[in-house]
Amino acid sequence: MEGEKLITAILLGINVPILIGFGLLFLRGKGAGLVIHSQREWHTLNVPKLLRFMAYLMFALAAAWIPAMLGPLLDCMPLFWAGFGLFGAVAVAGAIFANTKRFKK
Repeated sequence: MEGEKLITAILLGINVPILIGFGLLFLRGKGAGLVIHSQREWHTLNVPKLLRFMAYLMFALAAAWIPAMLGPLLDCMPLFWAGFGLFGAVAVAGAIFANTKRFKK
């Protein structure tokens, strides 16, 4: 039973360093092609401001995922579902905020 909990925690925990890595990539000003797809959008957006927001969003998503990672490890499934819900809420709020006109030039 302990091995199953450990494997579950590892599989859930692998998301945290990936999200932190994307956050560091965006914070350095790289990876704009991951966020902006068309050339028309490229010229109408404030790219550094958008990348800084995306970096902070990745860090917030990583922090929101930590309770979901710890839930199965601590045998506390409500903690898992709370972290999963928090992750979803941060993702939806970030998507709504990113699609406003705040990042236009």
